[in-house]
Amino acid sequence: MAGAPPNGPSFGLPVDELRSNETVLRHWPAPKGRLLLTNQRCLILSHPHPLHRNLEWEVDLESVTSLEVVAAPSVADPAFAVMVNEVAIYTGEPNVCAEIQSSIDNARTDRSIAVYGRLVPYSPPPTPDAD
Repeated sequence: MAGAPPNGPSFGLPVDELRSNETVLRHWPAPKGRLLLTNQRCLILSHPHPLHRNLEWEVDLESVTSLEVVAAPSVADPAFAVMVNEVAIYTGEPNVCAEIQSSIDNARTDRSIAVYGRLVPYSPPPTPDAD
């Protein structure tokens, strides 16, 4: 697991934000906060200090339709971005981005099987409208 636990077993996620049977699988420090991966969802928490943290963004793992690592041209080199449903959830070194992508993919697979009894494929990329 990346880093020391910032706030006990919930890794900085406010206890009242944890769902029933939800556990934190991994966490990563991110600019201005933390990125958490649980067995049910992926979350971004604001602010590095636990007293000031808020839930900024989340997506249920079974609702992840796209997951990729792309070059982040607007950020200093060597920077890449992990994109979930076209939202940049993390920017940083390629090896950390690859680790995050793999962790989310594995957790999503487990969650899809638990919820639907099968692996749910990622959605195909949107096609441009033909005029």
